[in-house]
Amino acid sequence: MRSFDLDSLEIFCAVVHEGGIVRAAEKLHRVQSNVTTRIKQLETRLGVILFERRGRSLVLTDAGQTFFKHAERLLTLAADIEYAMKNTWIHGPIRLGTMESTLITRLLPKLTEFHDLYPDIPLKVTSGATDDLVRQVRDHRLDAAFIGDPCSIADLEGQDIFQEDLVLITQQDHPSVKTASDLTQSSILAFEEGCAYRKVLEEWFADHSATIEKVVEINSYQSMIAWAAAGSGCGIVPEAVLETMTASKDVRAHKLPKRFSRNRTRLIWEPENSEKLRPLFDLLGSTSAS
Repeated sequence: MRSFDLDSLEIFCAVVHEGGIVRAAEKLHRVQSNVTTRIKQLETRLGVILFERRGRSLVLTDAGQTFFKHAERLLTLAADIEYAMKNTWIHGPIRLGTMESTLITRLLPKLTEFHDLYPDIPLKVTSGATDDLVRQVRDHRLDAAFIGDPCSIADLEGQDIFQEDLVLITQQDHPSVKTASDLTQSSILAFEEGCAYRKVLEEWFADHSATIEKVVEINSYQSMIAWAAAGSGCGIVPEAVLETMTASKDVRAHKLPKRFSRNRTRLIWEPENSEKLRPLFDLLGSTSAS
């Protein structure tokens, strides 16, 4: 097989991440025809089809999925080498994943402190749902991630960092809620599947043999609060997040049973990354939950 350059790998991965040629070209500041040509050249060199078209979308083939996984690793390795050669930080950038709630309420001041303490260590932060963050750590796309319970991480290293108190939110005039059966309607407001707090809400419903009528998937806590205030459903929010939102006055917060309300936030990582993450461990040492 003839060799292919890192530039081609970057173009290929951009098409995957952006979901198509047009947006990838915009992101890379290239003309669309150039991106299309480079993808075709890759397919010719590899002897496989990397994408198939479904409607207006490009979807990875099985071969494309395999190539994508290895291409991401090669690009990460190349970035690590570049940083090492610049004598900035021998391990390359620390790629950190986090739940949105943790970023909002816990991490922002810590990230500022990290930058002040370690100005030569690049830090890349990505937010997402717990299950997706775990996958990215296992696939070596993230060095570490902050995740919530429940989640199985038997194959990874983990440390409790924060403790969150979760509350149920409904419209302001909703009667007091003790069980899921007390809800006047049983639509839930939640982030995408894989969100730890969504699992808690679903388990709470199941514990009371209550039926979820439908799930309204939202993409921010601001949206969740607005929908709850309008009486469109209930959702679970960390109390610390609710306290930061001015719109919190428009909803009613209900306490959950302790086994559902107390939720650990854990930092997880692959054992091989322990040395690379040492500066982060040192920063978080005084923050760790008991």
